[in-house]
Amino acid sequence: MRKYSLLIYGLLLVLFLGITNTVYATPPSTLSYTATMIPAKNQIDEKKSYFDLLVTPGEEQQVAIKLNNASDKMIKLKVSPNTAKTTSNGTVDYSGMELENTPNLIASFEEITSKEQIVELAGNSEKVVTFTIKIPKKPFEGIILGGFYIQEIDEEETVSSKEGIHIANQFSMIIGCQMRMSEESVKKNFSLEKIYLDNYGGYFTVVTDIHNNASQLISFYSLLGEIQNDQGETIHKFRKDTFSMAPNSIFSLPERIDNSKLDPGEYVMKIDIHSRGEEQWKLQKKFTIQSDAKDKVLEKSIDRKKTQINWLLLTIVLIISITVLLILIQLKKHKN
Repeated sequence: MRKYSLLIYGLLLVLFLGITNTVYATPPSTLSYTATMIPAKNQIDEKKSYFDLLVTPGEEQQVAIKLNNASDKMIKLKVSPNTAKTTSNGTVDYSGMELENTPNLIASFEEITSKEQIVELAGNSEKVVTFTIKIPKKPFEGIILGGFYIQEIDEEETVSSKEGIHIANQFSMIIGCQMRMSEESVKKNFSLEKIYLDNYGGYFTVVTDIHNNASQLISFYSLLGEIQNDQGETIHKFRKDTFSMAPNSIFSLPERIDNSKLDPGEYVMKIDIHSRGEEQWKLQKKFTIQSDAKDKVLEKSIDRKKTQINWLLLTIVLIISITVLLILIQLKKHKN
């Protein structure tokens, strides 16, 4: 009897080890370097830790960053100029993610700035790196916003193994760069553009592209949203308590929703944006759900995959239960 019990437990152990995918993460470490901006002559406020430059059309702007290696070993740093963009979490990103800006973007920061640099720093040393920015010849209102993304080059950033996936933490620093021809702000302007279905985090989601059409940084705003059907009935409400947007950027706002609420048909997306003051913008846009588009998203939905996995586990448990029952019957016959 003990032999059969061990066999059963062994089968269960092999089963669950076989379907488990382990992910490892390296414990965090401290930064071995620092980066500080060196104020330019046309820096508006020297107390700021980022470049805030008052520029003139057609000039070549020089900016400098001091890099310091606080460790005893030699390190390599990559310094990359990137355009400010908006992530799907509603944060401003300077790391060079493949995100879109609006068509009326004044200028792409990485296109008007000299190329990225790889800098070698000996232990306990410092170095100054400079970049040249070609200011557009045409005068502009608002700001051009970008940043210098600084990260240590590590040959062991990602390591694959048979046991799982080893993810090495990568720390970085950002020095922002804001350029303007006037200290006057521009009028804010938002619009709802593309609305579509997608899988966000594996879940059935409706995504709304909110455009910040102004060359103005939006910080810590909030929004309320709702979806109405073609009868004018509200089928879903949502909110986001805080979000920020880069100038002339697109916020692809994901909202997880029960797919049964979005049958093929016509709908209206309504979003109210609120500033930290009393400003408010009411936006709305009609959109259509096509049956084939919905089915395509559902095929990759985590809910459907969970259902398939549950059926698989149920089948396995059933097989094991029958096996155990047969073993017990055989043992009873043998005893008799």
